[in-house]
Amino acid sequence: MRGVVNLLVILLITSNLNNVFKQTYKNGFSLGKGYKALVESNMFFLLENYKTLAGLFTMPFFVGIAFALEVLNTTRFPKWIVTTLIITNLTILLIYPVIFSFLVKSHYAIGAYFLLYSTSMILKLISFHHTMYDVRHIVVRTLEAQRNGIDLSPSKIEGTIFGV
Repeated sequence: MRGVVNLLVILLITSNLNNVFKQTYKNGFSLGKGYKALVESNMFFLLENYKTLAGLFTMPFFVGIAFALEVLNTTRFPKWIVTTLIITNLTILLIYPVIFSFLVKSHYAIGAYFLLYSTSMILKLISFHHTMYDVRHIVVRTLEAQRNGIDLSPSKIEGTIFGV
Protein backbone atom coordinates (compact mmCIF):
# COMPACT_ATOMS: atom_id res chain seq x y z
CA MET A 1 0.00 0.00 0.00
CA ARG A 2 2.85 2.37 0.83
CA GLY A 3 4.34 1.81 -2.61
CA VAL A 4 1.07 2.82 -4.29
CA VAL A 5 0.89 6.00 -2.20
CA ASN A 6 4.51 6.83 -3.08
CA LEU A 7 3.77 6.28 -6.77
CA LEU A 8 0.70 8.53 -6.62
CA VAL A 9 2.67 11.29 -4.87
CA ILE A 10 5.44 11.08 -7.46
CA LEU A 11 2.88 11.24 -10.28
CA LEU A 12 1.19 14.22 -8.64
CA ILE A 13 4.46 16.11 -8.26
CA THR A 14 5.73 15.35 -11.76
CA SER A 15 2.42 16.25 -13.43
CA ASN A 16 2.28 19.55 -11.54
CA LEU A 17 5.89 20.34 -12.41
CA ASN A 18 5.11 19.47 -16.03
CA ASN A 19 2.21 21.95 -16.02
CA VAL A 20 4.37 24.64 -14.42
CA PHE A 21 7.08 24.20 -17.03
CA LYS A 22 4.56 24.23 -19.89
CA GLN A 23 2.90 27.41 -18.66
CA THR A 24 6.25 29.09 -18.03
CA TYR A 25 7.41 28.19 -21.54
CA LYS A 26 4.13 29.33 -23.07
CA ASN A 27 3.58 32.60 -21.11
CA GLY A 28 7.03 33.40 -19.82
CA PHE A 29 7.99 33.91 -16.21
CA SER A 30 5.32 36.32 -15.01
CA LEU A 31 6.29 36.83 -11.38
CA GLY A 32 7.98 40.11 -12.26
CA LYS A 33 4.81 41.62 -13.76
CA GLY A 34 2.64 40.60 -10.81
CA TYR A 35 5.17 41.81 -8.26
CA LYS A 36 5.55 45.15 -10.05
CA ALA A 37 1.76 45.63 -10.10
CA LEU A 38 1.59 44.78 -6.40
CA VAL A 39 4.27 47.31 -5.49
CA GLU A 40 2.72 50.02 -7.67
CA SER A 41 -0.69 49.52 -6.02
CA ASN A 42 0.74 50.94 -2.73
CA MET A 43 -0.94 48.08 -0.90
CA PHE A 44 2.03 47.75 1.45
CA PHE A 45 1.46 51.24 2.83
CA LEU A 46 -2.11 50.60 4.10
CA LEU A 47 -2.20 49.77 7.81
CA GLU A 48 -5.33 47.63 7.42
CA ASN A 49 -3.29 45.03 5.55
CA TYR A 50 -1.00 44.46 8.54
CA LYS A 51 -3.72 43.28 10.94
CA THR A 52 -3.47 39.73 9.66
CA LEU A 53 0.32 39.81 9.95
CA ALA A 54 0.00 41.11 13.50
CA GLY A 55 -2.34 38.21 14.25
CA LEU A 56 0.23 35.75 12.96
CA PHE A 57 2.94 37.29 15.12
CA THR A 58 0.80 37.06 18.26
CA MET A 59 0.31 33.28 17.94
CA PRO A 60 3.75 32.31 19.36
CA PHE A 61 2.91 34.08 22.63
CA PHE A 62 0.81 31.06 23.50
CA VAL A 63 3.95 28.91 23.33
CA GLY A 64 5.73 31.29 25.69
CA ILE A 65 2.80 31.15 28.10
CA ALA A 66 2.83 27.33 27.94
CA PHE A 67 6.55 27.27 28.75
CA ALA A 68 6.06 29.68 31.66
CA LEU A 69 3.24 27.50 32.98
CA GLU A 70 5.48 24.43 32.84
CA VAL A 71 8.17 26.30 34.76
CA LEU A 72 5.50 27.29 37.28
CA ASN A 73 4.42 23.65 37.46
CA THR A 74 7.87 22.60 38.70
CA THR A 75 7.52 24.83 41.77
CA ARG A 76 5.33 24.20 44.78
CA PHE A 77 2.47 26.15 43.19
CA PRO A 78 -0.87 24.26 43.47
CA LYS A 79 -1.14 21.83 40.56
CA TRP A 80 -4.88 22.33 40.04
CA ILE A 81 -4.35 26.05 39.39
CA VAL A 82 -1.57 25.39 36.89
CA THR A 83 -3.61 22.68 35.16
CA THR A 84 -6.56 25.06 34.90
CA LEU A 85 -4.29 27.74 33.43
CA ILE A 86 -2.85 25.24 30.91
CA ILE A 87 -6.33 24.18 29.79
CA THR A 88 -7.38 27.84 29.55
CA ASN A 89 -4.30 28.67 27.46
CA LEU A 90 -5.00 25.81 25.06
CA THR A 91 -8.69 26.69 24.80
CA ILE A 92 -7.95 30.33 24.05
CA LEU A 93 -5.38 29.21 21.48
CA LEU A 94 -8.11 27.23 19.73
CA ILE A 95 -10.69 30.04 19.88
CA TYR A 96 -8.33 32.95 19.12
CA PRO A 97 -8.04 32.50 15.33
CA VAL A 98 -11.81 32.23 14.90
CA ILE A 99 -12.47 35.45 16.79
CA PHE A 100 -9.51 37.24 15.20
CA SER A 101 -10.58 36.27 11.66
CA PHE A 102 -14.10 37.46 12.40
CA LEU A 103 -13.06 40.81 13.87
CA VAL A 104 -10.47 41.60 11.21
CA LYS A 105 -12.81 40.33 8.47
CA SER A 106 -9.92 38.53 6.85
CA HIS A 107 -10.15 36.43 3.72
CA TYR A 108 -11.46 32.89 4.26
CA ALA A 109 -8.13 31.40 3.14
CA ILE A 110 -6.29 33.38 5.81
CA GLY A 111 -8.89 32.28 8.37
CA ALA A 112 -8.34 28.67 7.36
CA TYR A 113 -4.59 29.16 7.65
CA PHE A 114 -5.03 30.62 11.16
CA LEU A 115 -7.10 27.60 12.16
CA LEU A 116 -4.58 25.18 10.69
CA TYR A 117 -1.72 27.02 12.39
CA SER A 118 -3.47 27.08 15.77
CA THR A 119 -4.54 23.43 15.48
CA SER A 120 -1.00 22.28 14.78
CA MET A 121 0.27 24.48 17.59
CA ILE A 122 -2.29 23.13 20.07
CA LEU A 123 -1.36 19.55 19.19
CA LYS A 124 2.32 20.33 19.72
CA LEU A 125 1.58 22.04 23.03
CA ILE A 126 -0.52 19.12 24.26
CA SER A 127 2.39 16.82 23.41
CA PHE A 128 4.77 19.23 25.18
CA HIS A 129 2.66 19.27 28.35
CA HIS A 130 2.39 15.47 28.39
CA THR A 131 6.14 15.10 27.90
CA MET A 132 6.89 17.56 30.68
CA TYR A 133 4.51 15.69 32.98
CA ASP A 134 6.36 12.45 32.23
CA VAL A 135 9.73 14.14 32.86
CA ARG A 136 8.54 15.52 36.21
CA HIS A 137 7.20 12.09 37.15
CA ILE A 138 10.46 10.30 36.30
CA VAL A 139 12.50 12.89 38.22
CA VAL A 140 10.38 12.36 41.33
CA ARG A 141 10.67 8.57 41.01
CA THR A 142 14.43 8.83 40.49
CA LEU A 143 14.89 11.03 43.56
CA GLU A 144 12.80 8.62 45.64
CA ALA A 145 14.86 5.68 44.39
CA GLN A 146 18.11 7.46 45.24
CA ARG A 147 16.84 8.22 48.75
CA ASN A 148 15.94 4.54 49.24
CA GLY A 149 19.33 3.37 47.93
CA ILE A 150 18.00 1.62 44.81
CA ASP A 151 20.48 1.01 41.99
CA LEU A 152 19.70 3.25 39.00
CA SER A 153 21.39 1.23 36.28
CA PRO A 154 19.54 0.78 32.96
CA SER A 155 17.06 -2.07 32.87
CA LYS A 156 17.38 -4.27 29.80
CA ILE A 157 14.24 -6.19 30.71
CA GLU A 158 11.96 -3.15 30.92
CA GLY A 159 13.77 -1.19 28.25
CA THR A 160 13.96 1.89 30.47
CA ILE A 161 16.83 4.26 31.06
CA PHE A 162 16.62 3.90 34.81
CA GLY A 163 15.45 0.81 36.61
CA VAL A 164 12.96 2.90 38.59
